[in-house]
Amino acid sequence: ELDVYIKSDDFTKGIALIPQIQGELERLEKHVSPVHELQFSFSFARLLHANKKYKESLRWINKLLNNPNKELRADIYCCARMLQIIIYYETKDWNILPYAIINTTRYLKSTKKLYRAETALLAEMRKLEDVEKSKELQQLKKLKTAFEEIFTDNLEKNLLDNFDFSSWVNDKIK
Repeated sequence: ELDVYIKSDDFTKGIALIPQIQGELERLEKHVSPVHELQFSFSFARLLHANKKYKESLRWINKLLNNPNKELRADIYCCARMLQIIIYYETKDWNILPYAIINTTRYLKSTKKLYRAETALLAEMRKLEDVEKSKELQQLKKLKTAFEEIFTDNLEKNLLDNFDFSSWVNDKIK
């Protein structure tokens, strides 16, 4: 049900379900698979991020990133790292952002599964942390153009199943 709300951009209804789902997850803790735990954590983070509840979203991202079973869903783990960087950018946390970019770059290179979209996002985020406010929009437009070209590739489109990077950058440009 959460995914339906995420895909239909009905984030408020999705967020309303979080406490109920969280209660069920706690109640059924021993019966919830580690994969489902990762999926719920990421869905919660996505919903909260979409509603600009960055600190709450970051809490779920960090829970996911600290999960010892992250190899079960490497795709979610990678997207969680990217979302973490986006949140640091959104909150203007310039002290942590450079380290998150470096760590994420290292991690993605070590997995040998670096998507071009991830490379583009990391490169532009590196530039955005140092760019003047007046040139920020220009950098975001470059990222949008890069995404438009990159996401014509079906393999790259798989990344959008976990987080719609194109929609995020489009919203930032508006």
